[in-house]
Amino acid sequence: DKGIRILEGITGQLPVGYRAPSFELTDKTLEILAQRGFVYDSSLMAHDVPYFVDTPAGRLVEAPV
Repeated sequence: DKGIRILEGITGQLPVGYRAPSFELTDKTLEILAQRGFVYDSSLMAHDVPYFVDTPAGRLVEAPV
């Protein structure tokens, strides 16, 4: 949440995308991103084209690396 507030303070907008440092995610990362209002993630490498990821908190677009 601190990082979100910092980025909003700098840009005047909430971030909508995320890429995990070193591509390291936990099993809760995508759910937390959806809870925070993120629209897309670009951390996974499962496909060559964008796809949807459903979480208990909502749906994200995954834009593969």
